[in-house]
Amino acid sequence: MRDGALRTLTAAIEATEADELTAMRGWLPTAGPGASAAAHQHDGHGDDAALDRLRTAPDADVDRVLRQVLAEHQRSAADLARAQVGVGRNERVRDLARRIEQSRTAEVELLRGTP
Repeated sequence: MRDGALRTLTAAIEATEADELTAMRGWLPTAGPGASAAAHQHDGHGDDAALDRLRTAPDADVDRVLRQVLAEHQRSAADLARAQVGVGRNERVRDLARRIEQSRTAEVELLRGTP
């Protein structure tokens, strides 16, 4: 990654998502049947085609392809969060979903270079 602004943004995204994951893990049961299975429901979340695009991108195009792949991923996360806001029954979950939708939408705008 050559673009310093992109490097900073990806670090911010990583930190934000780590905080959100910590919050969500705090809601999981710590014992009993299904507790460990629930903690691993995120497995397989990646998009292999998108990752292949990034892996095979020429060095000169890595930042551009990363912006595209990351924007697509963050847009999908915003869409999922927006759906949860509409149907969620737990106010704590809806609140986190609102924050995720807002932050992911802002990240997509930054990745695409729109104000």
